[in-house]
Amino acid sequence: MLKMQSPVVALCVLLAGPLACGEWEQSPCADQVTDGGTGGADGGTGGADAGTGDTDGGTIPPGAKRIFVTYSPYGGNLGGIHGADFKCQIDSNRPTGGSYKALLSDGTTRIACTTADCAVGGKAENIDWVAQPDTLYIRPDGTRIGTTTAAGIFRFPLANSFGNEDGSNPGFEAWMGMNKEWTSSSRHCKGWTNSASYWDPDAAIGDRGIPSMTDRYVLQNTGAYCDILSPLVCVEQ
Repeated sequence: MLKMQSPVVALCVLLAGPLACGEWEQSPCADQVTDGGTGGADGGTGGADAGTGDTDGGTIPPGAKRIFVTYSPYGGNLGGIHGADFKCQIDSNRPTGGSYKALLSDGTTRIACTTADCAVGGKAENIDWVAQPDTLYIRPDGTRIGTTTAAGIFRFPLANSFGNEDGSNPGFEAWMGMNKEWTSSSRHCKGWTNSASYWDPDAAIGDRGIPSMTDRYVLQNTGAYCDILSPLVCVEQ
């Protein structure tokens, strides 16, 4: 069952936008905590793709891969990284054909970059990373998201967002476990194996991003206690 936000939380989102709950350490938004990442500046210098809002009617350009946001939300106990991958495979939003893995990091099993934007080692910094280098990614309806760098990451801003397939408010957040510059966060619900609540002595936190945004907040906006239900972003392999 989805965990309902209180009227106070809903009010803070309506009044202050999707970032508000992450900005107040001692706010009524009791289930969220402030941004713990080391990034923060939207340092991307180039759009990832020249297209801005064009769609291909669901057709897939040669060599392109798809990205979708799961219909189902999950607590932080995803069964680890590979459990999250399995959830991408069985989600009702998964397009026909192809296999998918979760755009998710735990700092050990799956890593995008070990330095900001993979600036030092490039693709060699990837560990079990889900995006391919120099590849166009699109939504299932053909909307262009962007083309990855040689290191398999996106520059910001994206041409279009990953999407908001769950149909909820634009501030809906997905589990990510990353900082804004593609490095791994230290907050990943204990390797995506923990769903303890705020009141539990075993409580942990996971970092989340906003799939409907096109800047670095898509990777990291707020942390949440691991009993909060959040979707996943899934990438075609």
